[in-house]
Amino acid sequence: MRGQPLTLYEREKIELFIRGKWSLRKIAKNLHRDHSVIVRELSRNTDRSGIYRAASAQLKADKRHRRPYRKKLDLDEDLRNYVVSKLMIG
Repeated sequence: MRGQPLTLYEREKIELFIRGKWSLRKIAKNLHRDHSVIVRELSRNTDRSGIYRAASAQLKADKRHRRPYRKKLDLDEDLRNYVVSKLMIG
């Protein structure tokens, strides 16, 4: 099961805590998140120089969540026709 995505506010707190040299577990505890969420967030959004920026992390997250979801029935016409025919019978 997936948890709630991080908010911009949480990302800004992560950025501040990282600058303050907090441990990842201490950050996670403060945000009431599992430490693995913080680890994944930093691995996804730390730049090559090792700097985490909340604003750019939020932009990346927004782009990921805007991707259109392609439904199976939209992709497969034969399947769609089969499902429609079975619904018409019932």
